[in-house]
Amino acid sequence: MKSLIRQFRRPTLLCFSPPVMIATMVIELGLAAWIISRYAISHVRQLIIAILICLAAFQLAEFNVCGSAMPGLTWSRLGYVFITFLPPLGIHLISRIRRENHPTLIRFSYAAAGLFAATFALLPAGLNQGVCSGNYVIFRLAEPLSTVYTFSYIALVLFGLTLALRPLARATPNQRLTLQWIAAGYLAFTLPTFIINYLLPATHKAIPSIMCGFAVILAIILGLRVAPLALEPNTTNQAS
Repeated sequence: MKSLIRQFRRPTLLCFSPPVMIATMVIELGLAAWIISRYAISHVRQLIIAILICLAAFQLAEFNVCGSAMPGLTWSRLGYVFITFLPPLGIHLISRIRRENHPTLIRFSYAAAGLFAATFALLPAGLNQGVCSGNYVIFRLAEPLSTVYTFSYIALVLFGLTLALRPLARATPNQRLTLQWIAAGYLAFTLPTFIINYLLPATHKAIPSIMCGFAVILAIILGLRVAPLALEPNTTNQAS
């Protein structure tokens, strides 16, 4: 806890420091609450909210790695469980907006995420370290789990981006604009992460922390651009 207090007292806010983690979590949960109160229930709304909550939950887990009395590995495992479901949720959301059915792909992505999540939650040797570096959290996965998980995760993220950018026959202007915003959100957190990782190879173990730090841009885009385009207003709340 003392180390966490020192982080808050630092005169300089680092990019992914604990105060920034809390601010990011508040933004993501605030956007989720905004969508819940403003828009009517739908599958798209549920998927957007699920993505925002998973992002916020990872920030909470990261924050607690740096200062909770609970063992850091416990929070690291919880964080990995939440972010593991982000790629299938993204693919599911894009498929809904495109009004396309990809049941096999969606089931496969959720099944793979469930398998990885169960491994992180239940297999003691799967995740063997979570370290608060002061600027971001470093995670160390056991091999070959680390390699398989990293390539699978990146592949699903890139597939989601490709699906969002793929031309859609007879797309309405609203659909096209919504998908463009989602693609922009994907690029907003993937490109900076890959650039940082390329320029600073030492950040390789911090990819989840850095990626979810930049993913607040995706959260803002989902809340302020995608939701107004893809969701119907909650007429019940407006009438009251």
